[in-house]
Amino acid sequence: MRSRKVYLWLAVAALLLASCSAGDDDAVNNESSTSTTAAIITEATATAGAGAQGLDWSMAFEVPDPFDVWSVVWADGRFYALGTHTDGDFFAPTILWVSADGLEWAEVDSSAFGGTASLRQLVPADDGLLALGFVPEGDGHAATAWYTSDGSDWSASDLGYRVDSSTQPYTTNLLMFGAAAIGPAGAVVTATAFPGLDWTAAEQAAFDALPEELAGIDPDRVGTTPESVQVNIGPFAVFSESLTTLGLDEVQEAQRVTNSPAAMTEEQPITFFSSDLEEWTVVDGSPMDAEYIMAMTTVGGEYVASAAGPSFDGQIYTSLDGRAWEQVADTPEGLGELFQVGDRLITDGWRGDKRVTMASEDAGRSWVELPGLDLSGSWITAAGPAGILATGTEGGIGWGATPEPAVVEADGYTVTFDSATQEFTVADADGLTVLSSSLVMEDPMWGWGFAPPDEMTFDYAAETATVVDPVGGDRLFSLSFADLDRLEAGMISYGGELLAFSPNGERWTATPLTEAFGAESMLGTACVSADRVVAVIGQTLPNPLADDAIWVGIPVAGQAVATAPAAPEPPEVAMGGPTLAWQQVLDLDRGVGSIVATATGLWAVSGEWNEPGALWHSLDGLVWTELDTETLFGNGTIVEQVVEGGPGLVAVGFRPTGTTREAVAWTSAEGQEWEVSPIGYTIPEPQRPFETTELHFWQVAAGQSGAVVAASVWEGFGHDELEGNVQSALPESLREYATGMGVMIDPWNISVSVGPFQVFAESVENLAVDRDLFDLYEQSISGPGGRDTIMFVTDDYATWQQVDDWPGGDNLVSALTATSDGFLADTWIWGEQVGPFASADGVVWHDADLPTDPGSVSWFGEADGRLLMLGGLGGHSVVWESDDGGSTWAAWAGLPDGIGDVRVGGLGLVALGEYESEWWNPETWGPTVVESGGYTMTVSAGKDGLSIVDWGGGTVLTADLSMAGFGGPEGLLLPDFIVADHERAEFTVVEPETGETLMTVPYREMQNSFKAAEQEGAGGPAMFVAYSADGRVWSEQSIHEATGTIGWINQLAVGDDFAVLVIEGLDDSTSVWRTAP
Repeated sequence: MRSRKVYLWLAVAALLLASCSAGDDDAVNNESSTSTTAAIITEATATAGAGAQGLDWSMAFEVPDPFDVWSVVWADGRFYALGTHTDGDFFAPTILWVSADGLEWAEVDSSAFGGTASLRQLVPADDGLLALGFVPEGDGHAATAWYTSDGSDWSASDLGYRVDSSTQPYTTNLLMFGAAAIGPAGAVVTATAFPGLDWTAAEQAAFDALPEELAGIDPDRVGTTPESVQVNIGPFAVFSESLTTLGLDEVQEAQRVTNSPAAMTEEQPITFFSSDLEEWTVVDGSPMDAEYIMAMTTVGGEYVASAAGPSFDGQIYTSLDGRAWEQVADTPEGLGELFQVGDRLITDGWRGDKRVTMASEDAGRSWVELPGLDLSGSWITAAGPAGILATGTEGGIGWGATPEPAVVEADGYTVTFDSATQEFTVADADGLTVLSSSLVMEDPMWGWGFAPPDEMTFDYAAETATVVDPVGGDRLFSLSFADLDRLEAGMISYGGELLAFSPNGERWTATPLTEAFGAESMLGTACVSADRVVAVIGQTLPNPLADDAIWVGIPVAGQAVATAPAAPEPPEVAMGGPTLAWQQVLDLDRGVGSIVATATGLWAVSGEWNEPGALWHSLDGLVWTELDTETLFGNGTIVEQVVEGGPGLVAVGFRPTGTTREAVAWTSAEGQEWEVSPIGYTIPEPQRPFETTELHFWQVAAGQSGAVVAASVWEGFGHDELEGNVQSALPESLREYATGMGVMIDPWNISVSVGPFQVFAESVENLAVDRDLFDLYEQSISGPGGRDTIMFVTDDYATWQQVDDWPGGDNLVSALTATSDGFLADTWIWGEQVGPFASADGVVWHDADLPTDPGSVSWFGEADGRLLMLGGLGGHSVVWESDDGGSTWAAWAGLPDGIGDVRVGGLGLVALGEYESEWWNPETWGPTVVESGGYTMTVSAGKDGLSIVDWGGGTVLTADLSMAGFGGPEGLLLPDFIVADHERAEFTVVEPETGETLMTVPYREMQNSFKAAEQEGAGGPAMFVAYSADGRVWSEQSIHEATGTIGWINQLAVGDDFAVLVIEGLDDSTSVWRTAP
């Protein structure tokens, strides 16, 4: 039994998978069932193009229940389709079909695989097919390979690896086969062993634990998350309860073992080699030095593999024997499968925010970009001698709001579910709204589904939901659960709604899947032979993995769609330029919120959140003067930002009014005298205890014709009150030591870590905390709303108005500038871009055409009368320049990889970036080392993560360590032989067999050693500063190398002959650094 939520997730993931390779084109005759036929020609109505081909589709085979098609391949002139059982049991017996033409299919006798085998992967070869899977062996399963050269006779061979049954309740040990290929030196098969969740058992336990009122619910609607049990009806989570409350502690532990970050440390790569497909060698580890192996094939006697690095950057490896591999090329990130089309290799990947198709004629050593579909995204699903099959989309991909709300009609009422606005509405026959309800996600971290409106009641046995009048309570109408399932589609944007085909990767035809295969169709998997395409088509509703059918597409003449023009190449970047020398000029006890270089010198604002700060001024960046802000701005004022423009200088912040604060702007010619004007927003008074409203200014742009201010309003809770409430709720013995140590808070749990170890964890329900406060906290991180973007504008710097129709929504404004023609802005949130936008007056905004590939603009600036911006080109960050106020742009300067911010001045270009590093992750820090009683304890995350040695260096104890939390590093779980004594505030290490105390380590000593390890891990920090005098030749220095400081650069300014950095240290220090004269 598997929840529909899991099916939907797998269905979306299936759109990104490809599973087909090519072999010879020998014919074979097989007995088969008859097929139904419905011919549809796949062709577009766009620009005609010679040589374009569409596909004439006919349905060949309806897959029988309870199977769905896991993969379909073409090998040695035959098509093979692998059917897996839909009950979710990984080792359940599978079924294999074979066909000579894709139209007539015959089931392969299961006795060829021992009758109870579970096949998991099909690997085509030039003269046959290799199947990989498992056969039962005792209480486990033996990994097995089968080979056939004719589709009828199969020879089995033991891979030499056994998957033992798990001793952990509700878990199952798994071996997942990965990339594989058969070449002249034999077969290479990669795999990963790891602990997996036993979905069937876990969700049966969840079903059995449901309360009485849910009797009659369909078991397939019951699912588990790492924290809870959820029951979903359409888009609504009608039941959500913690696993602990339901007595499912063993299920929760299984979820932790299989889904927490610690589970990643349990993954074990394994490689199988065979020169004759009979005898196999098992080797621990990956055959190449790559983070992930994506695909493998053979070309002209060589093995070729695509892989991904730590940041999913693309890598190509080659090998002559499948054992010794060499990286031969770097390619765009997110590489897909490798396909052979004629004498070329074809693949696709991400170049910036565009999906590109690439071809290689030299076994992957060099690649050229093919003209791609002019779509938001496209993915190659299959390719072979006949051509390339891809899915494409004009809109978003994967999870997310669909472009249009989902609508259901019932008894004269129109029900609308809008996942974009998270709103459920009901209108009567006259179009009048009788019900409108904002929805809240039940479990924003792990769950899936909104809390249903109060006006909706459910009959689980009858599978209906009744909607009542919110005023009188009278019944309005009923919806079936099937109706609600259709509303559920409004939570999912599947992408891949277009099916595209090309015989050569240069001319494409495209059509909506719904036109080719019917309503609610989705492409699961496919393969391409010498003269046709075989595809597996499923239905998006009610179950994406049910009702599979095999279709056959024959190439026919078609009309080509437009292809996207090739992108220009980014400017070249050379390294080896001179570095900058830095000297510290200020040591502050408060952070710096902004710093800007102007014609009147440097201006910086320092202070703490929501507290009056200080305004600093310097003419040269060496000597700084703290100004009297109370005299300049008034008592109790908070200045957040200062920018240059308009009358000279413009500042924004707050001034006190009554018991709250009012947003204001100040203007000044040279910074000596300031005039104030209200912006038009006052922080509202709290309506209930602990409630707070914050306004934060993100961007300010000031020009001669006026100014625009971008701000965010956040409705939340009192941070100080929350921390104080948590502190008082902890056991008394922990309160003192929790200060400054690792206290983790979420809406459901509170935990305390001392050094690397978690010493306390308890649910909020079991602690004496203020529930109202935690309700506010939960609402603030789960929505709806939570944060609103507000734009303010002025044309005279005296009167301001709020922009009513800002098109950027609630996305953060990442960049904002004033131009000779008005204003330019761009937005960003969670990696998504909405914009850019332009405005003549700051009031009315429209889309702007800016070269922002990839992602959004993160900075606008000026130099030598030119408008500059930091954007992207071809997957690389570049500085663009415009000589006409932003109407036309040209790539001016390339930037080193990893750059996220830049400033330009007379000194040149100074940029900030991040290395590919996870220094913030405790699993990458140096080990925590403590000594006591002649013993030394070393602690790091992962396998054999803890060791204790005696004075002579002999190992006394070891233990595997795992992370305690699901969502991030919340501390390591203590092994059984270490006891945390809160009263004494110390750890005691006890020898398990004798009971002898080996070590006692005070909490403070463990914490101090841990902080030292943290800084050691950060000693090669993620951030660096880059410099170029001309935008062509660059140098790089890590923060630690440049300044000796461990921390982050959070402010940067560049003047005529100097630059200034503000560094926030890991020790909470704030220092200001200037380039040495």
